[in-house]
Amino acid sequence: SVLAADVHLFQPRPAYRFVGREGYSSQPGDPAAGRNPAYGASLNFYLETVPSGPLSLRIEDEKGDTVRTLPVRDAKPGLNRVMWDLGYTPSERPRLRTPALYHSHVNLGGGESRPSVDGGSVRPTAVPGRYRVVLSAGEQEQSAWLTVLQDPASHATADDMRAQLAMELELRTMTDSTTALIDRIEWTRKGLLDLGVRLRGDPSMSDVVRQGEALEKALVDLEMNLFDLQLSGGSAGQDTVRWPRQLYAKITALAGYISASDDRPTDQAGEVRDRYRQELGDLLARWRTMVTGELASFNRTLGERGYPPIVSEP
Repeated sequence: SVLAADVHLFQPRPAYRFVGREGYSSQPGDPAAGRNPAYGASLNFYLETVPSGPLSLRIEDEKGDTVRTLPVRDAKPGLNRVMWDLGYTPSERPRLRTPALYHSHVNLGGGESRPSVDGGSVRPTAVPGRYRVVLSAGEQEQSAWLTVLQDPASHATADDMRAQLAMELELRTMTDSTTALIDRIEWTRKGLLDLGVRLRGDPSMSDVVRQGEALEKALVDLEMNLFDLQLSGGSAGQDTVRWPRQLYAKITALAGYISASDDRPTDQAGEVRDRYRQELGDLLARWRTMVTGELASFNRTLGERGYPPIVSEP
């Protein structure tokens, strides 16, 4: 029986991939108002005791590729439930380690980084089909099959939804590449800014300070194509309407547009994706040239003066 086992994963009920719709907003306190259940698949399992090792639920497609790994937090002996929102692993978000340009009054919030103001995460949604749910509890593993069903009100074909998923996954990869590039530039700029604070006031290092400032300007020019460094999150969040969106926000916005329904992405969406992909490739090439050129030259100068190099990642 279930209660005689140390670990038991219950067979999940089928879950519907519903298309988002604009809901009706009732007045607060309306006695006729209802409450929707949590969206996605309900994954239920039993634990005799909470294992000392890792505890997670892994979602795999029929080919065995991992779709999402859900860490289980606050598990307790007895019955436990985790909701899977039918989403794949979302894209990473950049960490900005330098202050916003022209906003000296805005600091990093007491930490070492600040969140990106514009742009979001790309969260591909699983298409209808069968998915394997794997419960890992310490050294034990149990699995069960989950069926994801199409929204009964959706008229999209399976090929339409697979085409949408393919583009979402590609945009997720592009977003992660853009995020990684922003992170590397930010880390490099932080090192330059910290070094400048140390060296200013030392007349013997004035040439190094000027070389560092020129490199910082070149890095800002590059990063401004990826994320607008003027954005501070101030003015009640309205500063995002003052300047055009840059590549990071554009890619994540495109992913949001194509996922607003079950339909196949339009030809125009594909053309925009191709344009963003080319732009990202060009910016990555500029970064590689800068690393082997200006940054390498500056680090040689630092080495000659007895200082450690500026690194582009932690």
